[in-house]
Amino acid sequence: MNTHTFKAALAAAVAAAVIAIATASPHAYASYASWASPSATVYVNPANGDGLSDSGVISALQAAMDDWNIQGGSPFRFNYGGQVRDTTTGYDGKNVVLFRNENNGGTIAYTYSWWDASNHLLDSDMIIYDPGYTFYAYDGTCDVYAGYGVYLHDLTTHEFGHMLGLLHSSDPSATMYAGYANCATTQRSIEADDIAGIQALYGRSSSSSPAPTAPSNTAPSVSISSPGNNASFAEGTSITFSGSASDTQDGNLTAGLRWTSNIDGAIGNGGSFSRTLSAGTHTITASVTDSGGMSNAGSRTVTVVAPAPSGAGTGGTGGTGGTTGGTGGTGNTSGATLSARGYKTKGVQKADLGWSGLASGQTDVYRNNVLVTTTGNGGSYTDNIGKRGSGTYTYPVCFVPSDTLPTDGAARFASGLSARHFRRRMTEVRVGAAAAALARAGAPIARAEGFEHHAASMEIRENPPSQ
Repeated sequence: MNTHTFKAALAAAVAAAVIAIATASPHAYASYASWASPSATVYVNPANGDGLSDSGVISALQAAMDDWNIQGGSPFRFNYGGQVRDTTTGYDGKNVVLFRNENNGGTIAYTYSWWDASNHLLDSDMIIYDPGYTFYAYDGTCDVYAGYGVYLHDLTTHEFGHMLGLLHSSDPSATMYAGYANCATTQRSIEADDIAGIQALYGRSSSSSPAPTAPSNTAPSVSISSPGNNASFAEGTSITFSGSASDTQDGNLTAGLRWTSNIDGAIGNGGSFSRTLSAGTHTITASVTDSGGMSNAGSRTVTVVAPAPSGAGTGGTGGTGGTTGGTGGTGNTSGATLSARGYKTKGVQKADLGWSGLASGQTDVYRNNVLVTTTGNGGSYTDNIGKRGSGTYTYPVCFVPSDTLPTDGAARFASGLSARHFRRRMTEVRVGAAAAALARAGAPIARAEGFEHHAASMEIRENPPSQ
């Protein structure tokens, strides 16, 4: 049995906009192979670099499979096989979807397929390229201003079309047309050309096989009533978390809610509880899974602000996904201010710092109490953090040797000062015999020119104390 790897036409590529001018001709779809049996079981490794929950990723991919199951009007069915930890693709008889922490040019995702000499598919794997894009699992959450946003639901609806045997369509309105616009939700709608393609491969649903209907099991719903979205609390405050969950088949699932924070991890269970959170900007997720294995979740953003140290201004908070950090306040002693902006470049965190009010000279920049660099006091610095996902960082900026700017205005910053940020550097100068001789010659000249203090300084060096 001969097998073939198909690559060239199975990619979902980035497009800033998809524009249709001409009317597509009939049968714009194309195909390369089909499954001998009109079904394919798909396994998912949901591990990703955007902090999306396993249940959120799986729910989005199940919705994409159901787009073809329900809208395709054919006997073909995708089936969800479960969660796996595969990290590589290959011809192993198991269809796997996974994320990969590498770039592939302008490609967001790629589907690799193997088929025999009869053009019957044997295996098909999908790779989603994580860097360079921000992926979203839930509708209404994509931020068009925070890098290139991609809904997993729409992206994988297109890729599952490749997995069932379709190539790219020349119809700009089709799901299988090559291209994905920032935060687009159009590909989840299977169009007439897509339906014609899947029915050409697998036939139409007959009277003995009813038209596709929604699956008997539906995903549960989750509602969060407290805390409110974008709420802010002082560090140490006990925060009340409350919510509910229900399911058409299982009824009340509130007791099964699992609460997590992207910073603190698991924080509680059930419909109501109270606890404190560490300083930073938290994405709070409440998720639940029904008896049929379907999951759903709700989320809130909560900011916990650490108290500013005495004599220091407090900056605003911002995120490392493109949100601008606040401007540091003015301390009681130096009058210095600090501002910061956190953002990502190709998925990698950076922070732009800007300050004023420090004396000229060298400046120490710290991140989370660790010295990052000593730079000339130009009033700005870009910290290439080099990490992915979200993060919370503190940036004290200190003039060397005396002025200190301990603000917390940066990308989701919290206070992180210690006594060492206020140390004064002292310089000890030892004078030898050669310097004493120069001082004896220079003191009269300095006094003659009216520089009395310079003369006194050199006279001190004429008779240095014994060592």
